Amino acid sequence: MWQIFDKHNLYPPAPPLTRYKETTFSSAKKKLVDYVVLDNAVNKKLDALTTSKLCVRMNTLQKIERQVLYQFATLLQQRAKVKRSNMGTEGNLSSEQLHLFDSHGYLVLESFASPEEIDSMRKRMEQLLDDFDFSSTASIFSTKNQQQTTNDHFFQSADKISFFWEEKAFDEDGNLKQPKQLSINKVGHALHDKDAVFNKFSSSDKVSSMLRSLGYQRPVVIQSMYIFKQPGIGGEVVPHQDNSFLYTEPTTCTGLWLALEDATIVNGCLWAIPGSHKNGLVRRFLRDDSGVHFDKPSPCYNQKDFVPLEVNAGSLVVIHGDLIHQSFENQSSKSRHAYSLHVVDTNGCKWAEDNWIRRNVDPEPLYSS
Repeated sequence: MWQIFDKHNLYPPAPPLTRYKETTFSSAKKKLVDYVVLDNAVNKKLDALTTSKLCVRMNTLQKIERQVLYQFATLLQQRAKVKRSNMGTEGNLSSEQLHLFDSHGYLVLESFASPEEIDSMRKRMEQLLDDFDFSSTASIFSTKNQQQTTNDHFFQSADKISFFWEEKAFDEDGNLKQPKQLSINKVGHALHDKDAVFNKFSSSDKVSSMLRSLGYQRPVVIQSMYIFKQPGIGGEVVPHQDNSFLYTEPTTCTGLWLALEDATIVNGCLWAIPGSHKNGLVRRFLRDDSGVHFDKPSPCYNQKDFVPLEVNAGSLVVIHGDLIHQSFENQSSKSRHAYSLHVVDTNGCKWAEDNWIRRNVDPEPLYSS
């Protein structure tokens, strides 16, 4: 199964001046280990190639990386056996689905959104992008007080529709390196509140029915994001827990991650550690007079504990607030659009004053039981 490639089938050798030295494979191997813990057989193959002093072009190294990720993710899928299901006829979760969510900390609901709903949200976002004047936020990348300006833009987005750029979107002079439609990282954090198309889905009966099944009594959507995961530059999202950012006492956050395009290991799907939500909240993301910061350093997670959550467009991934999850950079030529909601309960639960979100007006609940 671990036949990654045959050195005789590699690209033809490059001219001497464009070749990479033997150390290339050592660095390539390190780069791969940063993403996944490689199978012993893979390690042996890479070691064998290193000792053979084989020199290849960078596109060959990328080919190796893709093939290793494909193979490794296949094993993880077999091991994890991620179960997928559909909502009941009335939009309620079954006892089996609730058991899976309680056991794994996530639940994959296929065909949660219709093709018409997906098309409606994607077209609406295209319109929002076309109408967006990027010069209003381009100053963020040229101001002397960059950190404070960035923080202000972030804080003010809590009750607005704001645009956030990819880190590599601008050059040193503050000019976009590619069209704005391919440079935006996400749009947030109040699409559910301020836009009729996204509000229609966010406040739909099926969303409310599912939340009732999870035990929510007075749920509010506290934030929403349209995430692009742009081709080639879509940034990595490091391992985290949603309760870190949206803290209530007791903790009540649930993430609703809707795939608007197929999400695979190639274009940056979600990865999660099954059952990690049972270990509780690790750290918090706090806001104070100096800005925002974590109260503790991030733990070191073993990448072999993560499983890929590859889903088709229209699938909803329900995420427990304490689940450890992440996504890698999108190095492919295909985007990975998603619409993400985060819900908290306001019945007998206190919203932490040191959360980053501080809205002037309390959000309306989806329902009240």
